Amino acid sequence: MYSSKVNPRNFQISMKEINRATQNFSSTNSVDKFNKIYRGQLSESWGNHTVVIIKRRYLDIIYKTMGGLSEALKIATSFHHENIITFIGYCFEGDEIFKVQEYAINGSLHDYLGDKNKMRELTWAQRLKICIGAARGLKHLHDGRVIHREFSCHAILLYENLEAKITKFGNSAFVSENQPTIQDGTYSSKLDPLYKESEIYNLESDVYSYGLVLFEMLSGISCVSEKLMYYVRQYYDDDLLDKLIDPSIEDEIDNHSFRKFVEIAYKCVSLDIKDRPTMDGIIKTLEEVLEIQVSIFQNI
Repeated sequence: MYSSKVNPRNFQISMKEINRATQNFSSTNSVDKFNKIYRGQLSESWGNHTVVIIKRRYLDIIYKTMGGLSEALKIATSFHHENIITFIGYCFEGDEIFKVQEYAINGSLHDYLGDKNKMRELTWAQRLKICIGAARGLKHLHDGRVIHREFSCHAILLYENLEAKITKFGNSAFVSENQPTIQDGTYSSKLDPLYKESEIYNLESDVYSYGLVLFEMLSGISCVSEKLMYYVRQYYDDDLLDKLIDPSIEDEIDNHSFRKFVEIAYKCVSLDIKDRPTMDGIIKTLEEVLEIQVSIFQNI
């Protein structure tokens, strides 16, 4: 659900509550010292959202020129969906903003990709479910005319039962039907060659970034450079994409399931923007892929 009538000012949290929740930002509450991220415990008045993550950031020019309310903050408070992170509140104090959101017990998908032991535990069916959940969250943003602009495995958080939710809306922006693109050379859409040429963002830029995540899940390799895509395109032309399958799932992945998966994933990263599917089409295909995989294992 999206609501344009939500007033972000209603999400303000006092600095006193922030300090109490983090025990004055004690080292024991630090989750990521470099990025100033803390785990906190809000008071009971916050209901079900007592265990939270608090991100400490310096105010940038965007916040200051908009009177303290950035577009990213409006997006975070306006979208409510089971596959989008629940934004709880924020606090302005001096030159800083403190953003509070629900705590993801299993961290980010990037954390999983960086941990070989965790990746070995992820079955093909579980990976598909994570991909579908992330796709549903991204579709909800697109339906609300929002381009994420920073979609990657970093932007996918994993909750109980590995439920996927999208986060990282710092560079997200609204677009209109009359003007469905954004021209901006400041940020970088996740390795999309078409963006690099034109510096124009659109919904299809998010689809490209989503396609990279699909290949990351297939291979178990984090796409920190263009190296993965180099092999994807080379192997696809030679019909050798099965070489990219993570060894920990190669014995369980059904060939039919695999073929449908790589077909939709490759369309996502097409260098022809017209070939890139909508999130609706992606979800439909991945649900079929999961159904094929599950039915095969049920019949074994």
